[in-house]
Amino acid sequence: MNDVKNNVINVEVNGKKHALCEYMFGALEMNHNSPLCCVSEANNSFSIDYWKGCSYQCAYCHVQGIYEDLDEDFRMYKHPIPRSTFSIEEIINALIEHKYFEKDKSVISIATSSTEPFANEGVTESTLRIMEYFVELGYKNPFWIVTKAGVPKNISNRLRKICNNGNKIMISICYANNPKEIEPAQNNRFRNVEELKNTGVTISWYMRPLVQEWGANRDSLEKLIQSVSEKYYDCIDMIIPGGLRWTEGIEFGLKDIRGLEMPKLIKEYNKKTLSNDIENAILELCNKYFPNKPVYFHSSCGISHMLNKSNIALLNIFDSEVCNKSKCFNSCKNKCLKRQFKHNELLKFEDALSKIGINIKIHGIDLEKKIISKPEFDTYTYTIKQQIKKTIAEVISEEDL
Repeated sequence: MNDVKNNVINVEVNGKKHALCEYMFGALEMNHNSPLCCVSEANNSFSIDYWKGCSYQCAYCHVQGIYEDLDEDFRMYKHPIPRSTFSIEEIINALIEHKYFEKDKSVISIATSSTEPFANEGVTESTLRIMEYFVELGYKNPFWIVTKAGVPKNISNRLRKICNNGNKIMISICYANNPKEIEPAQNNRFRNVEELKNTGVTISWYMRPLVQEWGANRDSLEKLIQSVSEKYYDCIDMIIPGGLRWTEGIEFGLKDIRGLEMPKLIKEYNKKTLSNDIENAILELCNKYFPNKPVYFHSSCGISHMLNKSNIALLNIFDSEVCNKSKCFNSCKNKCLKRQFKHNELLKFEDALSKIGINIKIHGIDLEKKIISKPEFDTYTYTIKQQIKKTIAEVISEEDL
């Protein structure tokens, strides 16, 4: 496990210097001689990234800040190529031996940190192979896939078999109707989604990124939400809107490589920008066009909904404002109500973390000070902080504290 921050490589483009991450952000191993260089902590999951490069070439892609994923012109590879010489089976075998991996529990996302998981026949087959290999091993870990390509035709039976094994699957269809210079692929993102009915697959509409400068306003949102509702209401289980996050890599790709104007974003690393007006409009319009469907403002809420658990990223504690604004049903909201923890409960968290090699003394957890601990929570790397939150959330769900 690599417990140090990602190496930075400085590059110069058009007379301006930029700092790019050498490896995928949150990579379990920053070493191409290890299969775990193809796995990262991403959005409360272990992302398996067999490929690098993407034919969809979205202008805002966070991959543009990763040096190993760029060609000699500092652009994303236009066609997916294997990230390393390791096979899918070798990568998964290494992951399941990792101290942070939990059999039947850890969420596995596919290509979250690299490419479109249904990009072409070869990439699609690798996406299916990842899930089916876990099934062959007898593991029931849940899967999460974010796609702009839509669902490939004739894969529903394979997905049904995976779900019948006990593995939950959530497919997030990413669509915010952005212009062509921002998202060159102007395809039907919901293609073949009807084929997934009665397969056990959960479908979320990933309505993101919504950016005012790219046309996101109340009128355009109403047209968008009404149109999707009229065609696909019965196929969609939840809506997860979101803005665009700022990273140096995203600004580098948008502004310096593509020559596009940078939207006005909150310039705080990895923080999304979405105005209160847009959030309120989405909630109002979803009440009108998607009644009885939950609306979440964080991906962890969608995954937690699929798993029928309290929030797997402790969003109710770390960002209670986002938690409270979501359109949650009572059964879901009640799972996230726990805010204060007794001493014996804190000891359970410490014990669970100790078992995976994280020795931390937790003095308290509350809305104001978050995790109060020694060593201090904020001194840990991104990957370890994610794991601490996931482990505590898992104990809360298991023990029903």
